[in-house]
Amino acid sequence: MEWPFVARSAEIHQAMDAVDNSSFSGVVFVGEAGVGKTALARHVAERFSDRGMRTHFVLGTQTSRDVPLAAFAGIVQIPGALEPIRLLAAAHDALDDVENLLLVIDDAHLLDPLSAIVVHQLAVRGVATLIVTMRTETEVPDAITALWKDQYLRRIEVGAFSHADTGRLLTETLGGPVSGTVIDQLHELSAGSPLLLRGLMDTAVDDGALTDDTGRWRLTHSPRLGSDIEQLLESRVRGLPPNERDVLEIVAAAEILDWNALCSMCDIDAISDAERHGVIQVISDPLRMRVQVAHPVLADVVRKTCGVARLRQINTSLAQKFWTLVGDLDPNSARDPRLVIELARLMMNSDATPDVNLVIDAAESAMTMSSLTLAEQLARFAYDHGGELRAAIALADALAWQGFNKQAEELLAPFDPRDEVTLVRWGCLRATNLFFGCGQRAEAEEVLGTVRSRVTTPALRSYALAVEASIAYFAADLDTADAASAAVISDPDAMPMAVLWAAVPAAASANLRGRPEVLAAAASRGADAALHCASGPQQYAISLSEALSALNHGDIAAAQAIVDRQQAQAHGAPHAEAIVAAMAGRVQLAAGRPQAACDWLQRALSAMVSSLSGGWVPLVAVWTAQAEVLRGDSGAATRALNMAEGAWGPAVEVFRPSLELARAYLSAATGATAEAHSAIERAADAAHRSGATTGELEALHTGLRFGMEPDVARFKALADQLNTPIATLAAAQAQAVAASDGDGLDQVASEWESLGMAAHAADAFAAAALAHRRAGTRLPGLQSSTRAHWLVSTFGLHTPATATGGVPLPLSGREREIATLVANGLTNRQIAERLVVSVRTVEGHLYRVFKQLGINEREQLIRLMRNADPDAPANG
Repeated sequence: MEWPFVARSAEIHQAMDAVDNSSFSGVVFVGEAGVGKTALARHVAERFSDRGMRTHFVLGTQTSRDVPLAAFAGIVQIPGALEPIRLLAAAHDALDDVENLLLVIDDAHLLDPLSAIVVHQLAVRGVATLIVTMRTETEVPDAITALWKDQYLRRIEVGAFSHADTGRLLTETLGGPVSGTVIDQLHELSAGSPLLLRGLMDTAVDDGALTDDTGRWRLTHSPRLGSDIEQLLESRVRGLPPNERDVLEIVAAAEILDWNALCSMCDIDAISDAERHGVIQVISDPLRMRVQVAHPVLADVVRKTCGVARLRQINTSLAQKFWTLVGDLDPNSARDPRLVIELARLMMNSDATPDVNLVIDAAESAMTMSSLTLAEQLARFAYDHGGELRAAIALADALAWQGFNKQAEELLAPFDPRDEVTLVRWGCLRATNLFFGCGQRAEAEEVLGTVRSRVTTPALRSYALAVEASIAYFAADLDTADAASAAVISDPDAMPMAVLWAAVPAAASANLRGRPEVLAAAASRGADAALHCASGPQQYAISLSEALSALNHGDIAAAQAIVDRQQAQAHGAPHAEAIVAAMAGRVQLAAGRPQAACDWLQRALSAMVSSLSGGWVPLVAVWTAQAEVLRGDSGAATRALNMAEGAWGPAVEVFRPSLELARAYLSAATGATAEAHSAIERAADAAHRSGATTGELEALHTGLRFGMEPDVARFKALADQLNTPIATLAAAQAQAVAASDGDGLDQVASEWESLGMAAHAADAFAAAALAHRRAGTRLPGLQSSTRAHWLVSTFGLHTPATATGGVPLPLSGREREIATLVANGLTNRQIAERLVVSVRTVEGHLYRVFKQLGINEREQLIRLMRNADPDAPANG
């Protein structure tokens, strides 16, 4: 019988109003299973389609939630396996230029993460109208949750049917008056669920329990099942004719099935009957026709009643259909990796003999698209079914990225490949896993030595040399890293992936050594190479080196511009977003804005723990510890430092100076001055040993800020070598500290401030205040002190130097208020009128202010207050 759409007028009105009369880009229908969210979404979509909107359906399923962009298959074409950022670019290329685009996203809680991000980005940019359904009390991708939390879509709760809704639906469906007792009983049994109500009514009609023999539909006896939805649906499935049940089981096994594939497997009359009986839905949009079970709960019931043997039989048939489809593709065009993955998964769960090479292809595609768990499942199946070394490489790669490094090494170690291409893949993967995952540099280099001794093809050798450069860099062996990376970058025959891998340590080492020209050349070569290979996090690592180099030159604006550029490119790729967040936090740390720095760095850390391997976590954790100290939260700093130390190992030795500086920050913040100074000395020595000149300068300057006696000659040598504003200022500050030159320190502090480095400026002003006091020059000392205090209070800083040197003016609240009004140019009478006090009272307060500050002229007070707040207006 036909099943009309009734009720939901309030929800429909809200949905239409959200799009027509507000800034929303659409709606999210949220409700429990069976309340009719999908039917409501399709009804609203029909109304918009009548206006000429181009409608596409995006369907989330349980089996495809691990496959990147699986929900957009058919809408977004993929030329081959791509990294997430390029997959997102492909999605935007396909969708952004579609006029009047309407997307109906069903079961959004089952979307794969990349599809969820595409939906979110479409909403943010407002380039499509979105109608989304999702189930309550389920785990939902963050990108979907943000749709209504950030006010891009209106959230509309879809509840159970009312008694009146039930009566209306029964009347319209049955085509005549219905007894009130029927409505009462079926409403109670269905608990307001349209899905359950339909099942109850269909069962009652089939059983003859529901009849209209008196001109009014009535129940001759109670429905034979209670209100348990699974029991009811199981009964409904068993009552279907065999050919309709076959259709339903095939569609349920596939979750979503191409119309032509279904027609080739089942009789068209059976398909039509199944649709007419409401157990399957045909979804048609401009690009394709697909079929799915009418409701996810029904699909679950069908799969459960099928049994394992029947499902494997169906999967075998589906695999044969998909194999034909893959075989019919143009051999000169790249296969859609989602299709290959789907075929591989069908093979894994069927009785057909699997094509192991195809399953490995699917595993490698999943790795490229950063779907690690799926890649592991596919590769393990291939390895267990005779995939040998190629499958072992794919499996080890997936395991290593997930942190199972020992298992990866146990997989790879027994093999001794002879083919050069396979040898390079095996050897480079094993070497990186041994070093970065297991902390075994000697063993890693031994493997690379074996590769180089056996490989004769220059392009292949370049990749092994690039891996050697990367290992050397992270081991703090910068000389070896520079030589190896330079050899690869200068080689015109080097493969693109090798150039990209070599560009990362080349750029990073150039930053540490203060060689901007080398860094620029490496970054340029890396960017060119990234156009021809999967770049992963490498291109963002190069950008980080560029940003750090800008900071080492004192150019906050240039560093921030790099962050802004990368943020625009990284949106939607978790590992890229995490790296860019770390970059943003590091820029804010350099600028002396600890709150913003902590926000960005903590965000980066939480993402990196789950999405990035290697040295990212310890590096960002030490930055976080520094930022938390500057914010004044020693507890959070301790936790961040513990995280860094817990993740430490030989593969991050290049970051040793940063680790020691983080320890110094925390020790200084907790009053352990001697320990802080020792950690700074260790940081400077570690940087000096590796040739990291910028790291050595940072360590020495931190010591200067923390009260250590400066080695002026060492500062001057570093300044001459680096020739940057930062190095020059640090050397000038060291010389001023050694000479106890308060005026010189004031000048240095002002220059730090002009560079936008508030914490450096505050510490220098605090040091100037101490120098002035020792020289007995009270007024300049107060000026320096108040300037330090203004910076500390404005930026929320808690530095060890300002804790002792940067004290505020010793004034009461009323005295400061009057002094501020004086600085604003008001006369004593004007001040008295504003504060509603006598002129004599104002004069008395000013007398005490002058005495406490050791001054005797009004202009001196104005200068002091100007220094405390440089943004104060010149006149009242």
